[in-house]
Formats: sequence, structure tokens, C-alpha cells
Amino acid sequence: MLCHLGVDVDAKAAVEILLGRKHLSQATKLLADAGWQVKNGVLTNAAGAQLTAEFLLVQPDFERVVLPYKNTLERLGIKATVRTVDT
Repeated sequence: MLCHLGVDVDAKAAVEILLGRKHLSQATKLLADAGWQVKNGVLTNAAGAQLTAEFLLVQPDFERVVLPYKNTLERLGIKATVRTVDT
């Protein structure tokens, strides 16, 4: 299967359907209204802190589900990480 930025094309297409350009624009506007702005590709608040999100997984198999969301968040300038944790 073809891959793009480590995400198989089918998963990437699913994200585009769920969070297409219209939704990304809406998300950007909502974040801006809340005081967040993109500086050099990084979404920061007035204090200069970057917005971050961390996905904690109990199984590595869930990475294929979470990685498209991680990539979408990164397109918005949000630092996103994925970790598999021991239970």
C-alpha cells in the first residue's frame, strides 16, 4: 500500500474526509479566537507556549488509528506525540 508521511493512503483519505480543509480552517479560526496563533509553523499562546497533545496507547496496534489525527494536529501547528504505555 502507498504511504504518505508514514500514514497509509487510506487512513490519510479518511482524515481528509473527517477533517478536510473546511474543518481545518474552522479549527484554525476557533484556536485564533481563543488566543492561539501560528508563529513559524508552531501554534503558540500569548505567553509563547506551544499547544501540545499526547496520545497514550495501551497497544501499538492503535497507532494506525491515531497517527492520522497526529498528522492533522501537526498541520495546525500543534506538537503531537504518541506513546505506548505499559498497563
